Parts: sequence; structure tokens; C-alpha cells
Amino acid sequence: MSRQEILENNQKLMDQTIESVEDYLINMRQISDALYYDIIKESDISSQSDKIHSGMNLLYEANKENLRSIAIYNKSGSLMEAEPVVAQKEGCRRKRRCRRDRAGMVPGSSGKDGKFSFFHTACTEFI
Repeated sequence: MSRQEILENNQKLMDQTIESVEDYLINMRQISDALYYDIIKESDISSQSDKIHSGMNLLYEANKENLRSIAIYNKSGSLMEAEPVVAQKEGCRRKRRCRRDRAGMVPGSSGKDGKFSFFHTACTEFI
């Protein structure tokens, strides 16, 4: 195999990887938007827990091949809802980073505007 062929093969591999990651990110954005706009914004989190859990369950089941879990945290970082049901690990090994590594919808930016952001976790476990 010539040097040129190796370079072309490597470029094709890079292009495929980029496309795969972009597709994944688009899918995660769509899931995050669906959770925020179709479930959270349409419900009162404090009084419609069953409706939110039902919506999260439906969203999780429709996308479970791409998700490990979905969770909603309050402004102080406490778990409010999760699908599938998870318990937060108490002694996360990465204590300094644990709060920002949790999964779900959390207050964005300063948290004062009530907006939520989506991110993934390493600090929850299935029960």
C-alpha cells in the first residue's frame, strides 16, 4: 500500500468518525430538547411528578439504544427524577468533579434563570 493510499484511507476514516460523532450529538440534542420542551416546560415539576416520570419513561424507551439514563436535578444538585430509576452513588470517587458529571437536566449557566442543560453521568447507578 502506498503512502498516498494510506493517507486517503486515514482521511476516509476521519470523515466517517466525524460524521458519526455529529450524528450522535444531533441525536442527544434532540433528546435533550424533547425532555426540556415537551416534558419539563409542559409540567409543574413540584406537583406533576407522575406526568414527568411518564414522559421521561416514554422518551427513554424510544431512545434507550442511545441513552444510559435520563435524570433531572434541582439547583442544589439533588436528584429529582430519573429514568430508568437510579440511585445516586454516595461516595463518588471523583468527589471534586462528581457534581458536574451527573446525568440529566440541570440548571444552566448560573441556574438563576431556571433554564436547564443536559449532560451525561458517571455518578449514578441502577437499582
